[in-house]
Amino acid sequence: VIKAPFGAFGGVTKGKPRASPGSVTLLWPTSETELKDEESLDRWGFKDTKFIAQYVDGRPAAQITSQRYKALGRQPLFRLWELFQRQLSVPLNVRDMLPERAIPDLPAPAHGLEEVLSTAVPGRVLLDSESRLRAGTGHGLADIWRLRTRQLERFPDAVVRPETEEEVQALLNAAMSYNHGLGFGIIPVGGRTNVTSATKCPSQEVDSRPMVSLDMRGLSKVLWVNAEDGVAMIEAGITGMDLKRSLKQHGVTMGMEPDSMELSTLGGWIATRASGMKRARYGNIEDMVLEVRLITPGGAVWQRHGDPKAQAETAIGRASTNIGLPAMVLGSEGCLGIITSAIVRVRPLPQVVEYQSVVFPDWDRGASWMREVARMPAGLRPASCRLMDQNQLQLAQALKEGSEQSGTWHSLRASLRDAFLACKGVSLQEAAAVTLVFEGNRAEVNLQKKEISKLVAVAGGIWGGAAGGAAGYTLTFAIAYLRDFGLDYRILSESLETMVPWSTIREVWPAVKLAVQSKHRQLRLPGKPFMSCRMTQLYDEGGVLYMYIAICTTGLEPKTALKAFENLEHAARCAILNAGGCLSHHHGVGKLRASLLPETQSPVLTQALRNFKMALDPSNILAARNGTWSTSALAE
Repeated sequence: VIKAPFGAFGGVTKGKPRASPGSVTLLWPTSETELKDEESLDRWGFKDTKFIAQYVDGRPAAQITSQRYKALGRQPLFRLWELFQRQLSVPLNVRDMLPERAIPDLPAPAHGLEEVLSTAVPGRVLLDSESRLRAGTGHGLADIWRLRTRQLERFPDAVVRPETEEEVQALLNAAMSYNHGLGFGIIPVGGRTNVTSATKCPSQEVDSRPMVSLDMRGLSKVLWVNAEDGVAMIEAGITGMDLKRSLKQHGVTMGMEPDSMELSTLGGWIATRASGMKRARYGNIEDMVLEVRLITPGGAVWQRHGDPKAQAETAIGRASTNIGLPAMVLGSEGCLGIITSAIVRVRPLPQVVEYQSVVFPDWDRGASWMREVARMPAGLRPASCRLMDQNQLQLAQALKEGSEQSGTWHSLRASLRDAFLACKGVSLQEAAAVTLVFEGNRAEVNLQKKEISKLVAVAGGIWGGAAGGAAGYTLTFAIAYLRDFGLDYRILSESLETMVPWSTIREVWPAVKLAVQSKHRQLRLPGKPFMSCRMTQLYDEGGVLYMYIAICTTGLEPKTALKAFENLEHAARCAILNAGGCLSHHHGVGKLRASLLPETQSPVLTQALRNFKMALDPSNILAARNGTWSTSALAE
């Protein structure tokens, strides 16, 4: 394959590129191609979509390889490459990339395991290295960096993908009886989007039994929809995007739209107590789940209409009968049982969906405006209201370069825009922006826009237009690909999210920046850290901050580079907790954050939850060891 610079082919051409001797692959997309949903192994998202870099007319530029996200456009992203170098204060070389590596061979499964699995769930067993590597890693930095640099630790011996609840139970039964009752461990995995090492196998020293990953995506059907009662029963392995499409056929929506919805699953949302971008209208996952079915080594656990013998396709929204099963399963991170299905709330499809954006002179004024939005009655708030700081706004502007057309008219428009903002006292170097999504019937949306407009006028915000709001919402799905583009050039980055009370929210982000900068200097890392923040969720009592940290690790060995970032990240999380934030708003705890969990709950509660697991799973067949059930969660 010949990788040639953009200019060598005369730019983007219409139709198919002219044939030439040898095998030639153009780096830039030249025409609309069919998108494929084959997922990458050691990158976020889909194989046909990633950011790449090359020289264009002598200048370094980046571009995305597919048109999956229309907001990114087709043109080379010169400003994105410049932004990386400027923000990190390091020179980057387009050709100095982390080498691509072949998929390594993994050790053979434990003796006799394949036969046992094939007998329990015939036709559902995968033993190849790629399936095992995929199931044993999430998309947190540590997992992907180790995979990219082939710092291989322990991976599952096998992957099983059941398609019925009975097959799930058969697998658990086989796990208990294997090797004369010594058993093997099972770790459920859904869309593989966790960022807390939740699907990573425990080390041999912690648990020497064989490990089997249970791929839940075989259970991915919408079992029934009752639009009259506003409820639906759905299998846990369905992805967010497939769920949205399936429910649309019934004229309803669940409204759950996390950034990861293309890949993440209903079961994963429940297991991590997830949240979505439209929480203001539809709620968090705990507001949506009415009933759940859990398969444990001792059998099925259900409540009310979770009984498969129940003929009525409906659910009871609330009942005063014992502790609710959903409350005990939400946040369990695969350690109490296998979530196979749930009954959830659904609502009619909105008649109207409209986008808008607002620009503020700086973060502080944007954050003050967000506080006023949070004071509004819930029914008047937009479905989504997200504030991005100046660094994230500049990143968004750099990404939009790919969709901008060249020419005098477009240059003039950009100049007029900048001049208008300057007259209003707004500099794009300091500005913050809010993206808005209004959803509902026409009367609802009109009323929401009217009330929001009043707050914009009082705060001195400047309307940025519907196109900016729509592009901002779409870019949310594409921005995750940037993390792996950075890894190509040894730039390590990760996101941190927390909910903070309004009374202390102004203290958290400055505390995080100070802690990261101090640790960066202490570790003597190259350049400076890139840090960015957005406010993504609004509650009556507080807001959610979603923070990004990136560092350059050029010159460091892969293991040393990861250790340095983990030290930086730990300092940031401690700063969050000390300033009044929570350990996690919606990503969960997993193994990554488990050591900090004792600071957030009493030892008595931790032990009670461990005893609860013992009642459901006395042999620890559900062996993920996440959160409360990890080896580091019990305070010394």
